[in-house]
Parts: sequence; structure tokens; C-alpha cells
Amino acid sequence: LELGGNNPLIVWPPVDAKASANLIAHSAFATSGQRCSCARRLIVPEGAEGDAVIAALAALVPTIGVGPA
Repeated sequence: LELGGNNPLIVWPPVDAKASANLIAHSAFATSGQRCSCARRLIVPEGAEGDAVIAALAALVPTIGVGPA
């Protein structure tokens, strides 16, 4: 049985913040999170690289739409 994964997504330096944010958003929000393999936890490096990933992700999330385009 798959009883609800707790799948971490680990960002490891060196980091392309914008590309990382795109992959994170796709993993976490595609299919509304209804896949057992979607990201549930995000682990980023401390410091500027991790902060840049979080900022890029925060900027990307409001652009995600629901329903037909």
C-alpha cells in the first residue's frame, strides 16, 4: 500500500534558482498534488543560494492557474 508519501525534494548547490523553482512547482503542484511521488518537503541550502530558490518559488506560485488556460 502507498499510504501517503512524505517525499523530500533536495536542492543541492550550485543552484539555478529560477530553474529549481520551476521544477519544484511542477513536482509539488502538477495534478494538484494527487500523485504519491509529488514533492511534500523542500530542503534547500542555508544562505544566499537557498534564499534565492525560495524567492524564485514565491514569485512563481502566484502565476499558477487552476482550470483551462
